Amino acid sequence: MSENEQKRLQIPLVIDSLSEEEIPASLINEIYEQHEIQDIRFKNRFVCAYCKQTVLLYSRADVQSRHGHLYHFQHTPGTECEWRSDKVGRAYLYQGIKEGNKHRDLKTMLAQTLNHLNGWLVISVDKRFLFSPDQRKRGKPDVYATYKGTEVVFEIQLRAESPKIISTRQELYRDSGRKLIWLSMENSEIVSEDFSKNCIDVKQVQKDIAFTNRGNWFIFNKNMCQDSIDAGQLVLLAMVWTPEISANKIIYQWRQYKITYNDLTFEKGEVFYKDFHMMHRDAIQQLRQRGQEKCLLILEKEEPRTFVDFIELTRSAWPTFDENHDAEWLRCTFNDYGNNKKIALKAAILDFFKSTDWREKSSHEGWTRITQKISNPKIGININSNLVVIEKILLILGYKISEHLSPEKSKHIWACHNFYDYTSYKPYRELCQKAIEHSKYNNQIVSDKTMQKRINAPVDIEQKHDLDDFLAWFMKNPLLPLES
Repeated sequence: MSENEQKRLQIPLVIDSLSEEEIPASLINEIYEQHEIQDIRFKNRFVCAYCKQTVLLYSRADVQSRHGHLYHFQHTPGTECEWRSDKVGRAYLYQGIKEGNKHRDLKTMLAQTLNHLNGWLVISVDKRFLFSPDQRKRGKPDVYATYKGTEVVFEIQLRAESPKIISTRQELYRDSGRKLIWLSMENSEIVSEDFSKNCIDVKQVQKDIAFTNRGNWFIFNKNMCQDSIDAGQLVLLAMVWTPEISANKIIYQWRQYKITYNDLTFEKGEVFYKDFHMMHRDAIQQLRQRGQEKCLLILEKEEPRTFVDFIELTRSAWPTFDENHDAEWLRCTFNDYGNNKKIALKAAILDFFKSTDWREKSSHEGWTRITQKISNPKIGININSNLVVIEKILLILGYKISEHLSPEKSKHIWACHNFYDYTSYKPYRELCQKAIEHSKYNNQIVSDKTMQKRINAPVDIEQKHDLDDFLAWFMKNPLLPLES
């Protein structure tokens, strides 16, 4: 590594001011995708871990890097820090320097092309200043034209430029109501006939332009010039940073499209053929939808008992699961699943007592099937539970068991008297009193003249509590609706 390269890397550790997380500067390339790096370059949210001053993200070309560039941090000019890598500012404005031959030839070729196309009128080539509405800012576009009466400016960018200059120029034309298109050339200078992607070598300035235009930058060259004249309309090559789903994760790459000017969208000062941010949201949503579908299958097939179990199963089936964004949905889904299971079990218990097998044959087979499926002891029932007591408790709560055993026939009050009249029920009188407290028909029960005399009678027999948990569970949300 050269001495200059060593200087570039003298800030070994930075702090993300959003998350307050310390990040080794050497891992920036590995941690962040290209669109995330662009966000860092424009928003400058990192600070030096030593001096806590804002640092800027710079790049140098490296074809072996996964982004085509290696990134490093530097202090802003004037910062005092022992880690400071450069006492002199490295960004020079592109002013007063004669443009290179490529730049001059490209803007001339563009102007000549536009002059051949219907609807286009070239007003000036690098000669006319345009001002912001308040006259405080000005810019001199490389090519200034109109298309069917609408002002369009072209900026040709072939060399490095600071993100701030790019943003400032874009804001200038946006605020003055003009459409701006940044143009570049492929770094190999010409596009092959089959648009081989190996021909594309993306410079940092092209990335900076792309991510102020929703992931798009545009190429114009001799091939596009000839295609434009043949088609009778301006033809460009659009390079779009594209998210694509592969093996349940998102991969990113530059995709190229041969387009015309009329294919472009201008919005809020940005120009784009395809909106990276929208595509990215769509890709994330597709993965989220796939993950959610898998989660529903997990609930159906695996029947996890706890939310922790559900989370573990989810992580293996949904690789892109994001706890910050998806945990709430997962929790609600698990709760809904649990609530649905509880309601289904409560309904099954009530249906058993409504069944012909129980009502007419006193068969316990249905009850056995229910209890065999129950693994939670807190539900408070088992194969040997006192079914006639449970039946009366359900009547007291206001549930209809048959046309005869229903609130309409005042069977909720009749059921209460069993706990005072019959020896087999008396050990559950306290359970009866708790059921009365929960009952929708509480007022009717306690207003009944006979019950008024009996309800406060002393309990003269030892009470059983083996069904207390069942009553507490049955009356806990979610409640099984009463029949209207």
